[in-house]
Amino acid sequence: MPRLLLILDDDRIRLRGFDEIVPRLGSEWLHRAWRDAPSMIAEIDSLLGQAQLISLDHDLYKDAPSDPDPGTGRMIADLLAKRKPVCPVIVHSTNTEAAWGMFNELASGKWQVELVHHLNQTSWIEDLWLPVAKKFALVDRRAAQSPEHS
Repeated sequence: MPRLLLILDDDRIRLRGFDEIVPRLGSEWLHRAWRDAPSMIAEIDSLLGQAQLISLDHDLYKDAPSDPDPGTGRMIADLLAKRKPVCPVIVHSTNTEAAWGMFNELASGKWQVELVHHLNQTSWIEDLWLPVAKKFALVDRRAAQSPEHS
């Protein structure tokens, strides 16, 4: 059965990096990505029940000044914190203060969460994000829903 990773990140280069790295979690992994929080919010209810892992960036930027406001990853963290935890979450961001705010919000909602702080290193997705994702990929979904995590 496919396993679903939900990703929020505005950077097209990083998204291509995720496209390349997600197969290393295993052949059963699929991913869905959004570049702005409002679009993710519009679809999250239909996908959350299938999600096995979520990865959220905080700072989201417009491509052009005329683009709509992309929001922030905190919008998703706040939404998730009000929901029953269904899977682990990775917060990946260069914005340390905001990332810790997301981390704390999710943790207060009993979500299993880990912070991957990066400084846009060339291979941070492989070097920093992938080991955490692999650790979480090994977590059985039932364990993520166990009473100790709810």
